[in-house]
Amino acid sequence: MAKITIPERKGKAAVVAKGQRVKIINTHGSQVVDTWAFNRADLAEFMSMEHTRSGIRKLIPGVGDALTGVLSVYIVVEAWRLGVRPGLLARMVINIAIDVGLGAVPVAGDVFDALWRANLMNVDLIERHVAAAPPRR
Repeated sequence: MAKITIPERKGKAAVVAKGQRVKIINTHGSQVVDTWAFNRADLAEFMSMEHTRSGIRKLIPGVGDALTGVLSVYIVVEAWRLGVRPGLLARMVINIAIDVGLGAVPVAGDVFDALWRANLMNVDLIERHVAAAPPRR
């Protein structure tokens, strides 16, 4: 099995044959890992972490939204561990609450889910916080 190392904040493409397995290991434990897989014969056919989470939401209305909301709290916990101030943590929780609440509305919630990306907004808030933080001594 070939081993491919992808530096942080970078991407890498690899061809995987039918039946071949891929194992993704997050070596730092706190990074956000986003994975995309494309069918080489039809690039319109693809799979991604974000689209998988959206699909889970639709399995059982309400329950799927609650489940993905709980999973989104992980990002808030990691932000707290990084020392993000309470006001910013509250904003992140509000982003998740809006996502779960409005995303649960039948039909309109699907449109809302396509436009409102609470997790991406929250990761952006963390990145801006870390960039503005004074260096550690």
